[in-house]
Amino acid sequence: MFPALVSLLLAASPPDGTPVDVRTFQVFKQSSGPDDYYRVETGPDGPYLAARYHPPFDTMVKGVEAPEAYRRHLAGLRWRWRVRAFPKGGDDCNPDGGDAAAGVFATFKAGLKVMTIKYVWNSVGAVNRSCELANNWFFAKRVVVLRSGGALDTWQTETVDPRRDFVRYFGGTLEDVPDFVAIGVLSDGDATNSRSEADYAGFVFLDRLPRLDVGQAGAQVLQQLTADAGTADATQSLAAKSPDAGSAP
Repeated sequence: MFPALVSLLLAASPPDGTPVDVRTFQVFKQSSGPDDYYRVETGPDGPYLAARYHPPFDTMVKGVEAPEAYRRHLAGLRWRWRVRAFPKGGDDCNPDGGDAAAGVFATFKAGLKVMTIKYVWNSVGAVNRSCELANNWFFAKRVVVLRSGGALDTWQTETVDPRRDFVRYFGGTLEDVPDFVAIGVLSDGDATNSRSEADYAGFVFLDRLPRLDVGQAGAQVLQQLTADAGTADATQSLAAKSPDAGSAP
């Protein structure tokens, strides 16, 4: 009961932030081949970026640079995504099947070195794990598995804190985190030679993460408990008055 009320409160009081229009996403040429398999489509909730990878396409990353105001002060990143087709056996932490139906990059830069955290929705494997795919003088990459498998054509919302994740995976303190410079998306199936499709929408650079109003939550919990108690009392009263009360079923 209580977690449900908490979710309702968080949904009713969205955090402040700056929405990102997916129509502004551009090709990251240094990370992309020539095949553009992305297009912008429109649904009931507005535009979304549709990724439709089919073999033998080269992979392509699309994204947008972070506004100056968020380079040092990003509080979080939120987006929605849904999978249309999982690459067969795709697991971005598996060198032999390193594909993900959906991936969102949070990229940082310190001097000449680029460091990226890729949040993925895999086809198979455990969630809440991570793996290091690269770490040298000029580039570092960490994969974080947020989701694995599940229902197709179902929107899911994610909220992450890339700066804190940077400290977790690359070390240092929050004060040491380099500039947050861009976000990107990638759906691919080249390693598994299979179709991989997903949709992306609702990107928001967050000024603050959601906070629960504990007082309001407590009041709603008490109100719900009272309502439940009243319903239980009424049910017991009706059962006592019933002529069949106490009889065997």
